[in-house]
Amino acid sequence: MKRHTTTATLLASAIMLALVGCDGTSMSATEGSSEIEMTEENLREIAKAEMVAGEDASSTASSEEAATAASSEASAANAASSEASDAATTASSAEKAASKTDIAATTASSADKTTSKADAASTATSATPAPAENKATASSNTVAKSDGKDYQFTYNGNVISINDDFETVNKALGGYVPSASNIQNLQSYYSYGKNDAVGMICRNDFGPETPITISTRVAGMTTSRNISVGSSKDELIAAYGSPNGKHSQVYDGATGKELTEEEYVAYFGDSFVYDMGDIQISFSVSNGKVASIEIKNNANYKKFQWS
Repeated sequence: MKRHTTTATLLASAIMLALVGCDGTSMSATEGSSEIEMTEENLREIAKAEMVAGEDASSTASSEEAATAASSEASAANAASSEASDAATTASSAEKAASKTDIAATTASSADKTTSKADAASTATSATPAPAENKATASSNTVAKSDGKDYQFTYNGNVISINDDFETVNKALGGYVPSASNIQNLQSYYSYGKNDAVGMICRNDFGPETPITISTRVAGMTTSRNISVGSSKDELIAAYGSPNGKHSQVYDGATGKELTEEEYVAYFGDSFVYDMGDIQISFSVSNGKVASIEIKNNANYKKFQWS
């Protein structure tokens, strides 16, 4: 590419010199033409003066002088015509040379542009990576795209989706434990399994229950990408990639103050949040292992007003 650029630069310099030369030649031809026309006019005036003087002296001499003047005038005219023709020929040659130079420059420029486009296409082709699989790796910088099954998880052998209605989810989870649940008019918490194995938060706003989040802090609930409590941090990143979201705000129940990031990590562990649009999956990691999982239905969450 550098070689083509240098060639184009030298050609451009040559073109500029040729154009200057052409202008100079044209100007000289024009100026020469003006001088020829002035000389011819002077000769005519002289010839007329000589003819008048000759008539006063002698008709014979006048005739001879007139003939001589006419001959001189014809010679001058022929000389002027010859010089003008030479000047025109020179100007025409210069113009042709300039035209050839312009054509050469245009051809070189087109060739250079074509080479540049070819180089750019070659570079683009070599820089284009092969299509990657829809899998995240430990070095991935982006969250793996949802495959349409991220709404689902497995619990007690049942495949459950947070997109399902409350009755369907409640039945698949085995029915909530009333003594461990907290049911209110607007927002309720439903507990499932032994020792609060799985929890579900719903909103009803005096209407039907709508699942918002389903979470667990014990083994037994497995995501569609085969991650459960106890999976390693490396397995988590390999399955989901690098997190792209932020954990929810958490407040101290006694003081009402929001936990600082250090306090949050000390209590819940490191947070790995994956926002996939209508669904968000959050993991807490402690001592290199997944400690909790929460699946959130963003579409349902946005249906309600949250303080």
